[in-house]
Amino acid sequence: MITVEVDLNEVNHSRLLFTTVTKYEDARQQLLERVLQSRLGVVRDEISQKDLQIGDQRVYLTPKTDEVVSDADGPAAAPEAAPDPPSPEDEGRRRRPSMTQDVSPSGSPTMMRSESPPGVHKVYKAAANLTNALDLFSQLIAPLPADAPLPPPVVVRAQGKTEHEMTHSQAMYSLATALNVNVLDGDDAVRLVPLSLNMARVVEHLADERERSAGPREIIVKIAENDNPGTADVVRQAIELHALVFVCEVASEAELATFKEAVGEEVLLNRTIVTMYDVADKLPLPAPLAERASEWLIDSIGLCMSESKLTNRMCKELFKRMAQPNAAHYSIVTSLHLPASELGRESSAELTELLVSPQCNLLTLDLSYTAVDGFTLAQALNTNSTLTSLDVRMISEMRKMYKTIGDVLLAPSCTCKLSFLRCDDFEVLENEKGLSLREKPLAADTIHLLTGVLRHNRSLHELDLSATDIEQDAVIALAAVLESNPSLTSLRLAYLPALDEAARVDMSARMERSNPNLRLEL
Repeated sequence: MITVEVDLNEVNHSRLLFTTVTKYEDARQQLLERVLQSRLGVVRDEISQKDLQIGDQRVYLTPKTDEVVSDADGPAAAPEAAPDPPSPEDEGRRRRPSMTQDVSPSGSPTMMRSESPPGVHKVYKAAANLTNALDLFSQLIAPLPADAPLPPPVVVRAQGKTEHEMTHSQAMYSLATALNVNVLDGDDAVRLVPLSLNMARVVEHLADERERSAGPREIIVKIAENDNPGTADVVRQAIELHALVFVCEVASEAELATFKEAVGEEVLLNRTIVTMYDVADKLPLPAPLAERASEWLIDSIGLCMSESKLTNRMCKELFKRMAQPNAAHYSIVTSLHLPASELGRESSAELTELLVSPQCNLLTLDLSYTAVDGFTLAQALNTNSTLTSLDVRMISEMRKMYKTIGDVLLAPSCTCKLSFLRCDDFEVLENEKGLSLREKPLAADTIHLLTGVLRHNRSLHELDLSATDIEQDAVIALAAVLESNPSLTSLRLAYLPALDEAARVDMSARMERSNPNLRLEL
């Protein structure tokens, strides 16, 4: 008896519509290039009316749970599985206000007041740790073992249209960028094809009995061809291979209901992202989608305006919007980059109002290469409780404010939790575990500012200040701050002539008592 083994995977038993792999790959590349060259690569900022590169923006997500609580009952709590106390970043993010957004006849976003009573809006209980949307999209297209099931569909709920558009565009653009690679010789992997699918269009096609009878695949192909003429063949082949990555837009109950139809089932046979907004955001998922999907809420946004160079008027309006509880996506911005923008007296005053406002959600602020007033900034930091990262490089006269800002950060009554700083003399960065300023002479005001920044820093593990000409009083003040820091594992203070023997002995004893795991080099 002869036994024949046949591998019936989705590649070799699918109907082939292209005569060669090369022809399919060429068609796939052309589709990807269309996506990368389309308007999906940018998002229009309402205030400045300038295009922001979608790849530079950030959308932060948190898992959705079924339990809903009111802000009147207190801030959203982390699940019991996460016993660590909330960080300052988490506390700032939890103050997200409720908002809805509509579209004006001109097509630009317009604001609507929340239907909830003032001060009481619904928020979901969610985990404290946030996920970058880009990471989810990357995981969705990661290579899978031969017998592995597809990753679950990703459903993202957006409260406003702008948040939705940013998420949808970032999904399409990041997928096209990641998948825009040529097939190597001998590479048998199925090359994926991202496809934007507006479910309102699907509803229209299903309403036509003749088109409905043509079947779900033909509906999808027809929509794709209408959006991008000449792509029908590659989309049809990708459907055969189950190689599509759908990015579906859902705004209504009728659109959401399409996932109960055959066309919805066809979509879910592929990798799928669903972005929900407007009416659909308030609705439960239909069973075919709910049983498979992971649901996420947009928690916050990072805006990078590095190339925009906003004017003083634009900056003023931006800060004003961010301080308003119902100002669309602006009120959930937690990371803002404004290098080389024009910050005058009026916009600086508005920035101060934002930083001291209870509506402020800012965690990261980049003011590099601007003319922001250092004293005004220092005064705002005194009462701000959200900011953890600040960039003040290349700002005129900023060195004169080092001591003032250091005084603010070290004051017992200061609520500011600033723990990462980029300035012209040092950089304490979020992603770096070590900081070495070895053999770099540090002025008294510089080390004073560094001490203030390190007061709340819990991510730095190694600090080397050897041969930096620091005065003894400054070293003692720094040690007093660091002795209560359990994260620090290595502190090098060698070759400091100003540090006498008595001070060295006292410092060693104090560090040994407070942090016995610290390696201290004097």
